[in-house]
Amino acid sequence: MLISASRLAEYTAALNAQQQAAFNFMQTAMRSFYQLNGGMIDAETMREFAMQTLTTCVQTFGDRAATIACSAYDVTMEELGISVQPSDVYNPVSQRVSGQQVDYLMRDLTPDTFDSFARRLAEKAYASVGRAANRTTIHNAERDYSKGVRYARVPTGKETCGFCLMLASRGFDYTSRKAAGDMGFAFNRFHDRCDCRVVAGDELTTVEGYDPDWLYDVYLDARSTIDPASIRREMEGLPAQIVNKKITDEICKEINRRSLDWSWNGGKVESGTGEYKRFTAPLAEHGYTTSITDRDGAPLRMNGLTWGMADATGGEVSDSISTMRKERKDGGTDTAGHYVLLVDGISGAVQSVRNSLQEGETAILIDTKSKGASGLSEMRRITR
Repeated sequence: MLISASRLAEYTAALNAQQQAAFNFMQTAMRSFYQLNGGMIDAETMREFAMQTLTTCVQTFGDRAATIACSAYDVTMEELGISVQPSDVYNPVSQRVSGQQVDYLMRDLTPDTFDSFARRLAEKAYASVGRAANRTTIHNAERDYSKGVRYARVPTGKETCGFCLMLASRGFDYTSRKAAGDMGFAFNRFHDRCDCRVVAGDELTTVEGYDPDWLYDVYLDARSTIDPASIRREMEGLPAQIVNKKITDEICKEINRRSLDWSWNGGKVESGTGEYKRFTAPLAEHGYTTSITDRDGAPLRMNGLTWGMADATGGEVSDSISTMRKERKDGGTDTAGHYVLLVDGISGAVQSVRNSLQEGETAILIDTKSKGASGLSEMRRITR
């Protein structure tokens, strides 16, 4: 079954309308309450009103969004020929959670920051309504899992990030992709500006414009770059949940360092020409946008930082790092060294690089002759 881009867009627009209605309701209610009381409201009264209003808002508009999700789910099941019970709205709303959100936002509340407070509460409502639709789809798909129902997390807008991409890479047939551990525990998490839509289907369902296989390659590339095994060694003895969260965070950071068009669409990143192309070309292959400057010792500009470059193939990486460090003339606010090295064999160079780096320095190792799990050249990021 193919879900067309227009069908997904129509579904997204319907949910966006409920989210925007929730945003407007929450912001208007808070401003009206404040104005009617002349701005003279004690903290406890403000907290109680905000908590009750947020709870009501999320319940009302969340139920509407969840109902839209149910309709989409039932239509999809009928088209797939899967016999299931009518879908259920799943939108548990807790005053306790609303209270916690209000308490957090009220920490710095003053008359001068009230408009910001009201807007941020409205943003919480907007996000919660979107989550109600997504969680409703997940709830029903998990209920019907034994009948072959699956679901995917599909990005739909400009608020997508490394965290979203990591989870979107699971696709509909995600069973084989759960083993990594660093994405499974977080699948049902959604950040406040998340524009992902959870879509139901079966293992053969595809969505126009959504390529989970490419996203999975991006995820694998980022994962191998940050080297989870080294993180586990460094955090040995800590609870698995803390270690997995650290790995997840590092993967997301690494994805966010790449070009957005490359990460989401496989768009080509220009590598430039000239003497440094042997460095910029493999970096572009991994989605890094670069430029060349005239800064001595660190001519490469990438991710807002200047980097030195050295070809350590056939030589000692420690000598290359030492030479780049001596040549480096940063002059900026971040004086920690950043180095890109071409190497023969990543595993053989890692320990030497770790021993050579000073506190705060980072090296990216690239072996253009070896391919990683993603099919791209093998790469490793090491920070001391």
